[in-house]
Amino acid sequence: MLKVSRFLIALAGAAAVACTAPQAADPEDEGMRRVGPRVTPAQIPPRVPSGPEEPEPRVTGEVPGDVMARLREDLAARAGQDAAGGARVVRAESVEWPDGSLGCPEPGQMYTQAIVPGYRVDFEVAGRLYSYRVDQRGNFKLCEALSRGPGAR
Repeated sequence: MLKVSRFLIALAGAAAVACTAPQAADPEDEGMRRVGPRVTPAQIPPRVPSGPEEPEPRVTGEVPGDVMARLREDLAARAGQDAAGGARVVRAESVEWPDGSLGCPEPGQMYTQAIVPGYRVDFEVAGRLYSYRVDQRGNFKLCEALSRGPGAR
C-alpha cells in the first residue's frame, strides 16, 4: 500500500510539473540579441486594400449578338451617335461573376453571394473606356469605377 501511495504522489507531482506553462525565454538570457522593439499583435496594423479590387470572373465563352447590340445602343446614347460609331471592342466575353455585384461593387450595396453567369464587354471610344457588366437575363450596367477617361490606363 505504501508503494502505491508513493507512486500516486510521484505521478501527481509529474502531472503538476507537466501542466505548468513554460516561461518564454528572454533572448538576452540565452545569449541572443534582440533586434528592434518588441511588437505585440495589437500593434500590427490591419491590411488595407490599395484600391478597388475587382474579383476576376471565370471566362466561359462569347457574348451573344443581341446583347452586343443593346450595349452599343446604350453606348451611343452615352457617348453620342457619332463617337459610338467608332467604338472599338476591347473585351467581350461570357463570364461567371463571383457574386451579384458583377465585379463592380458599389459602396453601401448588398449583393447575392452566389455565382452569376453573365458577360463583360469593354468598349473604347475616343480614348475613353466604357466597361459594361451584364447578367444572363440581359440586365446591364456601366461600371463607372472601371470606366476611364482619355489617357487613363
